[in-house]
Amino acid sequence: MGALPADKEIKEYWPKLSPGQKEVVLQVVKSYIITEVPVVPEIGTTFSNYNNELKEAEQAILEGEFYTHDQMQERIAGWKKKHSK
Repeated sequence: MGALPADKEIKEYWPKLSPGQKEVVLQVVKSYIITEVPVVPEIGTTFSNYNNELKEAEQAILEGEFYTHDQMQERIAGWKKKHSK
């Protein structure tokens, strides 16, 4: 099987790029590979989505949007009461 048209084009243009341009192109290529690899294939989360979720969660914590351990114990006790009736 021969090379894909895009492969041929890359080989044609690559030598014409400066070292700095090659580094930029390489970073772009790497970003596609890294962000599209699922972290957990069962749920299809990519590194990019995972990192965004972490940033959002960290921001929420900084803004005080969290429950303490004691508060969670109280909430769980309430759920158990509600569902045991």
